[in-house]
Amino acid sequence: MPKPAVASRALLQVHLVALTAAAVLLLPGCRESTPELPSEPEGELATDPALDDSQPGAAQGTAAADPATVMGELDAPLIEFQPVSLSPLYQGFMVDPGAISVLRRGLSGRLTASVVALKVVWDQRTVSATITLHMPERDKRFDPLARAVADGGQLSMQQVQPLLAALGSYRADLAARFDLRFLSFAIRLSWWDPDSGSHCTLGGLGGDLDGTQLADCFECVVVADEPLRMCRSGDQWPGPLTGPDDARKMLSSALRSSL
Repeated sequence: MPKPAVASRALLQVHLVALTAAAVLLLPGCRESTPELPSEPEGELATDPALDDSQPGAAQGTAAADPATVMGELDAPLIEFQPVSLSPLYQGFMVDPGAISVLRRGLSGRLTASVVALKVVWDQRTVSATITLHMPERDKRFDPLARAVADGGQLSMQQVQPLLAALGSYRADLAARFDLRFLSFAIRLSWWDPDSGSHCTLGGLGGDLDGTQLADCFECVVVADEPLRMCRSGDQWPGPLTGPDDARKMLSSALRSSL
């Protein structure tokens, strides 16, 4: 993983030592290698450092909390951070209490789960990184999309676009305060299909630094196989999807709640 500029690194060194130590204690997903990701963590609640003032490292920068900020997080899920091949320095950046607070405020009121998994993968081979927010299986808000995919109808993305925008704001905050190279990290949402064992993902539009524009295609990935794509017909959302039948079944199943 590339290191940030020397000047910024010197300014952040003291803060990051305390922050990384606190993050390891507070977020159970902070480790170098991550096991297969469950679609919705159960029986394990991640502690959000932005709300936990019992740890000295986590309390820094949050003592005088903005009341509007606190209110914006009351119905926001906690974040379970799961890094893969990400350096400890960048792990510390990504669990910064202020950055996590930005993400949680963006997700406030938009998901029913109490905990959501944020998986960040650094690929040394391609020298690239991906930030993936995994949608909980039991959330019924995507059921209308599942039906529209199965029936070939129009997909309204009103429930989806704000979630990707929350990731975009999180990425922009990291870039502004730590390292501009965070803007090169891809962002995407992921839904788990228990029937096929695949993940169906939807990313942001390439070149959109704000992270507010949805890509044209969903991708459903099965281990060892090429991704199957379902792409929007027309120039903008909402719109119907076209693609192979297998991909349509996977995506419909992934978007449908498990309850």
